[in-house]
Amino acid sequence: MNVPITKRFAVLITPLLLTACFSFGGDREKQTVDSQQPRFYVLDVDRGSVSHQQAIDRIVYLTDISVSPQFAGSSLMMRVGDTEYAAQTGHEFIVDPQTMLTSQLERWLQKTGLFSRVIRQRNDAADMVMDVTLTALYGEQRSQYSPEAVIEMQFFLSSNTESARRLLFQTGFRVEVDIEESTPGKTVTGLQHGLEEILVALEQDLSDYFSRVDAP
Repeated sequence: MNVPITKRFAVLITPLLLTACFSFGGDREKQTVDSQQPRFYVLDVDRGSVSHQQAIDRIVYLTDISVSPQFAGSSLMMRVGDTEYAAQTGHEFIVDPQTMLTSQLERWLQKTGLFSRVIRQRNDAADMVMDVTLTALYGEQRSQYSPEAVIEMQFFLSSNTESARRLLFQTGFRVEVDIEESTPGKTVTGLQHGLEEILVALEQDLSDYFSRVDAP
């Protein structure tokens, strides 16, 4: 069965502010003090309502997302050089990216109706296994580039057989979201937009794949 070619794209989005992460009232001194306080962030996207169409007997085992080592920690990362990244001290995700993004993906997939069940424990009853890698999660802070939030993920769907897993479907996305400036808060807002774009595109690709597989 043919495997779709990995896709790359960029989106330009005017970011929304995370009100929990900013304080715009009060005098300049208060704002300076507030900016020195620790900030904690979360990437939280919601598909909305559950799809009315539900797959029958199509169980997928979702493994923990594999995160590139440079982005595995809880600290927000900024790219400051061609091969250099800097952790933003005092600006951290509430949980590590692996736990946070795996949870977001699980919730999204459950609502798509493309699978009858999404399970998180290895189970012989699963028809398929989905492996995911996160290869980029950072803010662009190099002087020669415009401010951006960058997220990149790869998705692999395989048959669930002990002897030899067979790759059924593969796709990937890199989303670069324009932001006003490379501050931690606006970077996180951009990353959240980027994650939503990826999950929407993933759902469409999976829907197209299953439409071909199920076609008579």
